[in-house]
Amino acid sequence: MQALTDIGILNNTLFLFLIDHGFETKITLFENGNRIAQFIQYPDVIPPGTKYHTPVLTIDVAATLIDLAGVGDSLYDMDGIS
Repeated sequence: MQALTDIGILNNTLFLFLIDHGFETKITLFENGNRIAQFIQYPDVIPPGTKYHTPVLTIDVAATLIDLAGVGDSLYDMDGIS
C-alpha cells in the first residue's frame, strides 16, 4: 500500500477482501455457511464508511470487477450480474 501511495494511485486502486468459510460450513444452511465477510476499499469510487445492507452473491463479484475495469460484458459470458 505504501508503494501505491508513493506513486499516487492508492485512492484509485480497488482492494477486495473475501473470507472463505471453509468446506464444512459451506455445505450447511447454518448462518456461517450462508454469510462471509466482504470488504472493499476503493476511495475514489466508494466513500470510506459506506455500508451496504443488500445481500451480495460471490458469483457477481467477477462480473462487477469486469464492469469496473471497463472491459464490458459482451466479451465474456458471465453467470453473475454486475
